[in-house]
Amino acid sequence: MWKGGRDDYQYYRNQVYMTTPIWEPVFEPDAAMLSNIGDGAIKINQAVPGYFNADNLRDLTGINMSNLPATPEG
Repeated sequence: MWKGGRDDYQYYRNQVYMTTPIWEPVFEPDAAMLSNIGDGAIKINQAVPGYFNADNLRDLTGINMSNLPATPEG
C-alpha cells in the first residue's frame, strides 16, 4: 500500500502506475501560444494524419477546443 500525499488515501501500487497524466498549462493561453499549438498541430498532422483532432486536443495540449462554429476563410 502507498499513502497518497494530497488526499491521505492508501492506494495499491498497480492503481498508481495505471494512471495517465494529462498536461495542464501553467499560464492562460495567449495568442502566441495558441498560434504555436496550431502550427505544431498542422505539422504533426501532415506527418501523422489525424494525430491531433477534436477528441484529443485537450489531453495533448491542455487547451480546450473552441465551442464556436468554424468559419470559412475569405
